[in-house]
Amino acid sequence: MTMKKVRQLWWSQTRGWVIGLSLLMMLIGLVLAVQTTQQKLSLSVETKTERAQQAKEYQKHPQNFQISGRQVSLAAYENYRHQFFYKDEFKTHGYDTTDNQSNIWFYGVMMLIGLVLAFWGRRTHYYEFLLGLGVTRLQLWCVQVLQVLKFGIVMGATQFIYWGWIIAIIPTKWQRYRNLSGLFGHSVAITIIGLSILMLSWLIGQTTTHFWLAGLLSFLTWRTINGAVTNSGYTSSILGDGFAPESWFNAHYYVSASLAGFVTIILLVLTWLSFRCWSGLTRSKINQGIFLVAVVLGFGTLLGDTLLQPFVYNSGSITPWYEIVGMALMFIVGSFGLWWQRRREVYHAA
Repeated sequence: MTMKKVRQLWWSQTRGWVIGLSLLMMLIGLVLAVQTTQQKLSLSVETKTERAQQAKEYQKHPQNFQISGRQVSLAAYENYRHQFFYKDEFKTHGYDTTDNQSNIWFYGVMMLIGLVLAFWGRRTHYYEFLLGLGVTRLQLWCVQVLQVLKFGIVMGATQFIYWGWIIAIIPTKWQRYRNLSGLFGHSVAITIIGLSILMLSWLIGQTTTHFWLAGLLSFLTWRTINGAVTNSGYTSSILGDGFAPESWFNAHYYVSASLAGFVTIILLVLTWLSFRCWSGLTRSKINQGIFLVAVVLGFGTLLGDTLLQPFVYNSGSITPWYEIVGMALMFIVGSFGLWWQRRREVYHAA
């Protein structure tokens, strides 16, 4: 069967949830943009009493109203105080960044998309139907990868909607330090990170038949990986105490994009290896290994954070040893669980 025919068959059955999730992501982007602009405009509105008090304060102590060490007028100071973008936000020497907490919503939708991608074909038995028609596993995997790329385009469009609304609504005088090239690069980094999260949840979803477990493992694994990159306890132990990873990676969007792209490629290869060995009856050794890694990273870190932290002595070290000990314990427990499961499968097969 030709690849074009496979794409048509796949799209005819998946377009409902694909379009629905795409519209959901765009709607979230628009809602967050409206919310951000409303909060910004509400914070910038001052009452007559507040303006009068500010004017009196300026008359008494004009030297306190400065920008970059230079005294300025009250109007210039107010405009500077209400700036939406930081002056050196996307410069290599500037670590101040605009609040990006809204990205968690985009990441959450991408994680949900990866889970749906992993479970839909199996739960509806559409995989078996297409394989019965002569479609190869490589064709099935390729058509889903193309769908992943389309979701990447959707997330890029969502970033355009989000920032486009903010730039259009917020007054120009409060966008003095807007950097369109940096903003574009930052949006590309966010999109690639979203793709890596989608690939991660898709991969983990192929290793278990439980949707809730795959969702929980995807969230906890992403939390661990993100924490390992941005937590000063891990990175500062290697790069020095003065390294501020979270701000650094936000400012250096090209580094974030490169790392996320590299991780996405690795996850892409793993999804193919997992998909090629997938079986509706048993889990392959590859899937069991991926599942064990996810359990170690996800539940191991959670175990360390919630239970072991008060008991693991760090002796002044900034490295979170309690998380590392938690991962080691979960590796032992997970390895024993997989061995016991394999032993039962062999026993019943005999």
